[in-house]
Amino acid sequence: MEYNFELQKLYENFGSHILISLCKDYNNYFSFNEGNKSKLSEHLNLYRFSEIIENVCYSLIKNGKYKIYYVIEQVKNKSVIKFYTKNIDNYDKISFSMPKAIMTNRVRKRVLKNLKHLNYNKMISENSGDMNKLKFLGEMQKNAVLKIGKMCNPFYINNFTYFDYYTDYYCIYRKAENMIYQRKLVDYVLNEINKTLSIVFNLDEKDRINFNGISIIELEDIIVDLKEYKTPLPDITTKLYQKEQVK
Repeated sequence: MEYNFELQKLYENFGSHILISLCKDYNNYFSFNEGNKSKLSEHLNLYRFSEIIENVCYSLIKNGKYKIYYVIEQVKNKSVIKFYTKNIDNYDKISFSMPKAIMTNRVRKRVLKNLKHLNYNKMISENSGDMNKLKFLGEMQKNAVLKIGKMCNPFYINNFTYFDYYTDYYCIYRKAENMIYQRKLVDYVLNEINKTLSIVFNLDEKDRINFNGISIIELEDIIVDLKEYKTPLPDITTKLYQKEQVK
C-alpha cells in the first residue's frame, strides 16, 4: 500500500499520537484514582497500558468498531488481567464503537474515502520531471488542504499543512477543538475498560484508572481565551502544547 500523508496523519492523530498530544509526560499517562488505596492496582499493571488505548483509538478511527480480549491469570497469588488483540482461546472481550458524539460512521467513512484519493507522494513522483505539472499540483494541494480543513471541522486539523494557509489564531483554535475530540475518544475507551474492570474485580466505581492529560474543561477555557483575546497567543500556545517542563 502506497504511503498517504494526509491519511497517515489522521490515523496518528487518533492513534499512536493521541496520548502524547494530550499529555507530554509519557511516563505518567495514567494513574489509579484511589492512589495507594486502589485495589485495582493489584489486578492491573499500567506498564504498556498506553499501547492498548492507542490501538483501540486507532482501530476506531479506521474501522469504526473494535474488540479487545482479556483473561484473568493468577500471578503470585493475585488475580491479574491481561489484554490481547486477538481471541486466542475464547477469551472474554470488551467491544467498542466510535461514539456518534465524536464522529458518525457516515462522516468517518466519507473522510477516509476522500483522503485515500489524496496522495501527494504519488502525484508528485509521477510528475517529477514536469515543472508545469508540479506547479499545478502545488495549487491542487492547497485547494485540497483547504477542503480537508472544512471537511474535518471541528474534530481534526493537520498541523503540518494548515499553518501555511490559515492564521495562527485559527489554527490554534482548531487544534484546541481537535484535542477536545481526542480527549473524548480516550475518555470513552478508558471508561469502557473501567466498567469492565469494576465488574470483573467487584470494585467500587471510584476505584478506576485516570488519564492525566489536559482536560476538556481546560481546552474549552483555551477556546474562550482565543475568542475573547484574554490571553496572549504565545501563552495560549504554550499551554495548549504543554511545552512547560514536565516535573
